[in-house]
Amino acid sequence: MNERTYALGSRIASSVLQTHLPHSFKHITEEQRIITEIQSGCSNAPDLHTEVTLADSWNIPSAFNVISSDKTKLIELICNQDAAIAAQPEAGVYAVGHIELKFKLNEIKPLKITKLESNWLKEIIQGAECFAFLMPNVMFISHKEKIVKIK
Repeated sequence: MNERTYALGSRIASSVLQTHLPHSFKHITEEQRIITEIQSGCSNAPDLHTEVTLADSWNIPSAFNVISSDKTKLIELICNQDAAIAAQPEAGVYAVGHIELKFKLNEIKPLKITKLESNWLKEIIQGAECFAFLMPNVMFISHKEKIVKIK
């Protein structure tokens, strides 16, 4: 994500799946711990620092029961995405991408969040009950894009 060529290519080839170019992007696995650190620099990428560890069991906050109290159904609803939408510079104009995520639901593993920090996301994450999971193998496919104007 912090490769200039990749970011430039995604900006030229896509209106909806454009990559921001953060100052640095680190994603490190150390035995049972996964650390992700994004330093935005002067880009629009959000800053983020997370640390998670593999968990023995799921600990999904009760706030998510309004979506589904069934863990498998909840994970399926979160992960089965078929569209990506991005606002464009012109008011009322959006890019809509038809996407597909290929993964095996039974491979998804629970994680325990030990650190979650972000100035950019502070209002959303501060005091929020969160949960995390690991998808060890995911294939992301972008099928097509179109520009939509809303009047």
